Amino acid sequence: MLKAGITLPVPWLERPHIEGRDEWYMEAFCDLSTCRAIGMDVGPIPWTAIVQYVEQEQIEDGLAFKWVIRAMDGAYLGHVKDSREDTK
Repeated sequence: MLKAGITLPVPWLERPHIEGRDEWYMEAFCDLSTCRAIGMDVGPIPWTAIVQYVEQEQIEDGLAFKWVIRAMDGAYLGHVKDSREDTK
């Protein structure tokens, strides 16, 4: 995405450091982020979307993938919460 000139939603997402398959996890996270419910606040990526992604992409270690995506999502949601508190 970065190579294509696509700007990511928040600056800290531009340079993630995940050992190994950085870009693959980042692309999966961005794809899965489109599954968030739309409402008054940003919610987590639904578990069902992650499971469906694992099945669709035939990911061998689905459990590890789910843990990584959940960790990335937790960091993202924490960043969103902190940035909103800074504007108050």
